[in-house]
Amino acid sequence: MDASELHRTATIIDGSAVVEQSPEHFHRARKGGVTAVNHTVTRPTVGWDEARRQLNDCADWLSGNPDGGRLVRGVADIEACKQDGVEGIIFGPQDSAFLDGKIERLEQIHALGVRILQLTYQGPNCVGDGCGVQEAGPLTPFGREVVAAMNDLGILIDLSHVSEATSWDAVERSNRPVVFTHAHASAMTAHPRSKSDEPIKAMAAKGGVIGVTAASALSFLRPGVQPTLDDFVRHVSYLVEVVGADHVGIGLDLDETNTEEHHLAWHAKHPSLDVSGVSFPYAHRHTAGIESAADFPAITAALIDAGFDDETILKILGQNFLRVFGEAWTAS
Repeated sequence: MDASELHRTATIIDGSAVVEQSPEHFHRARKGGVTAVNHTVTRPTVGWDEARRQLNDCADWLSGNPDGGRLVRGVADIEACKQDGVEGIIFGPQDSAFLDGKIERLEQIHALGVRILQLTYQGPNCVGDGCGVQEAGPLTPFGREVVAAMNDLGILIDLSHVSEATSWDAVERSNRPVVFTHAHASAMTAHPRSKSDEPIKAMAAKGGVIGVTAASALSFLRPGVQPTLDDFVRHVSYLVEVVGADHVGIGLDLDETNTEEHHLAWHAKHPSLDVSGVSFPYAHRHTAGIESAADFPAITAALIDAGFDDETILKILGQNFLRVFGEAWTAS
């Protein structure tokens, strides 16, 4: 198939984004042909009441815009979105801090639509340690309860920002696939957010997927300079070599709500997460050529140019994530 036909055929799943609740978001998603996106629906570190408010607010927004997007509660919803030409929004908070040691809250957020949950963000919480913790440890006793309960409820475990020590423990204890929804390999580019080959292989052995990020940080995909679409594809190619085509996806990790003021404030607060120690320019926050979800067709074309066959491209664009969702979202 040519690039445009292959793109139209694909079920395209973005493993991670912060969605702007606006008509412009649906315009970008429709232009990019996005079938579903894992949306960071609650801001990291927020408390329980605020997390519930943000979940309900997004659900209300979707209810008011049925021609643009729908809340995804299962794989059938994603398939229906593909058929109907609307975008599926998967609720996937990037921090479990709001659980605050209360296991019953998992059942409550599942009822509100959460289907993916990242165990930790940059720092420690009641479940384990994030990638910014220098001497990280395994899951806490409560974290072990959380992993078991997520498996039982059908909430997919995301380890993208989770420390290596906590990640290892979660992979070993989970009886379902786990994912890195938005990450990259440290063998290609070292960074506190990157993943070494052994945890990536362990994740894949569990049946999971790593979504390659297009966030820049001037060191995520290419040290010191703004990465390009070619750099992005090189990371995809490396991971396919390491774990095979069945375990690689795309998680652009683009924050549509990020302003320049927020960008500067965040990097002043987290300088250790930039290898160079210098905050990168706001204009370079994305990989060049992947500025928004509207640019997904360029990724398809670049994968074709890199020599991937149609079957592999369809897996990377969304089939792999769709398979994992089917395996992880059913209740025990």
